[in-house]
Amino acid sequence: MSRVVVITDSVSCIPREMVNQYGIKVVPAATFSFNGTTYVDWVDISPSDALEMLQQWPEGFSTSAIPPTTFSDIFREIGRDAENVLCLTLSGKLSAVSDMARLAGKEIEDENGNIMIRVFDTNTCASAEGLVVLAAARAAQEGKGLDEIEDVARRAAERTHFIGVFGTTKYLHRSGRIPKMAANMGSTLGIKPVFRIEDGSVRLYSVVRNKKRGIDRCLKDMDEKVRGRPIHVAVAHAGVPEEAEELKSRILSQFNCVEAYTTEFSPVMAYSIGPGLAAIGYQIVDK
Repeated sequence: MSRVVVITDSVSCIPREMVNQYGIKVVPAATFSFNGTTYVDWVDISPSDALEMLQQWPEGFSTSAIPPTTFSDIFREIGRDAENVLCLTLSGKLSAVSDMARLAGKEIEDENGNIMIRVFDTNTCASAEGLVVLAAARAAQEGKGLDEIEDVARRAAERTHFIGVFGTTKYLHRSGRIPKMAANMGSTLGIKPVFRIEDGSVRLYSVVRNKKRGIDRCLKDMDEKVRGRPIHVAVAHAGVPEEAEELKSRILSQFNCVEAYTTEFSPVMAYSIGPGLAAIGYQIVDK
């Protein structure tokens, strides 16, 4: 009963085999609807299918928040077998998921006095978030206690970075961060924004005219931060698996990687990123 269960949201983009290997519980971050049918993020639809739907009929694709009971239901279920839960979420500046998890955690702690639920905001998202979750899950698998695992997650988050380049700006207006006219203009001109996650928010880092220059810019920024130290790497993509594998190979040849894998962006993320995005989550090893 003393074990710690690690939970995260589906935006962490952790490959299914790794979820199973480390016993991570994944909560859908959102639902979306298309042509009258509602889908649960990464539960009953694949990322590639979601991207196909988006391109077929962009205006028929919409997202919605998960029901408020989603976290309380899973916390209640876990409380039957475990006393400690660490729930790691994407940045609270990008989503209300962390707030929902905290409210649900308090509800279940009041209901079940034998369970302790901690919610940890990773201050990032996607594959970078996944690297923080994996650090915590490995610590849990080693038998560490809740305080120790939360500390592992905190140190991991401080050493984790996320940078990427969009394949198109066509869908970026859906995030609410840029006007639709600007997004369409960027798409017409072939502009490729390079972005980073900084202090939990998406920040424009650079603008380039083609994907190759964008990737070069990402790797240059990465090299300046890593400075030869060993790293964990997770390359995430939206519908471009071959590009992701090529990027992973390039990273393996240039950096000291103790772990490197590719993954797909969560289906619901297609709503605001569209196809073609390639991004790098990397975590500098804590010596």
